[in-house]
Amino acid sequence: MIADKAAPAPGAPSDRGPGLDPAASARLAEAVIERVNALSEPGGLAAWRERLGISRRTAAKELGCEANTIAKYDKTPDAAPLYFLYACAVLELCGKNRPLRLEDVKE
Repeated sequence: MIADKAAPAPGAPSDRGPGLDPAASARLAEAVIERVNALSEPGGLAAWRERLGISRRTAAKELGCEANTIAKYDKTPDAAPLYFLYACAVLELCGKNRPLRLEDVKE
């Protein structure tokens, strides 16, 4: 039987490490949403690839899809699912192979 644990007090560190304060969480969320909105505009995905300096093929590899999927979303950004745009935004904010951190979001 698993022992019941009491929930940590708000703002207290948890088993997963220290939490972000509410203001930091809000800034991080705003940064991601701002990038998702930019990506959903016409030309947004192409501009994103240009900022990162990556090709369609490299973007597809990083996002786990095919290059023709990237080409499709380049032409019709409305076709890109929201989870895909969020993945692009997080990749831009934090880069490859590291978690998203508060330091990645500028004031």
